[in-house]
Amino acid sequence: SRTGKRCSWLSWEEQQRWVTLMSKTKSKKILELFYELGEKMDVKIVNAKGDFQGGYCQVNDKRHIVINKIKPLDQQLNILADGFMKLNINGVFLPPILRDFIDNREKLTDAKQR
Repeated sequence: SRTGKRCSWLSWEEQQRWVTLMSKTKSKKILELFYELGEKMDVKIVNAKGDFQGGYCQVNDKRHIVINKIKPLDQQLNILADGFMKLNINGVFLPPILRDFIDNREKLTDAKQR
């Protein structure tokens, strides 16, 4: 049995496609906001292909976050959140959707380390 409210004008399958589409749209918006944050904080986001996880690094006083473009979008977003968490973003304005994403990632990371 399916729980939750249903929209009477949409079939269950159409509702699921809509939720998936909205989730992808939200993820793409968060990715775009991470790139904007990188520009604002002078952090270069490097999008590369290969056999690596990615993450934050500093080379010759230049800050980088490397993400693997063959990884799923949710993993790329997590790498970006982890990278920016290593920097001081407390005094930086972040759109609420981005702040929430980073805060949730930080809570999840803290819980795993306990």
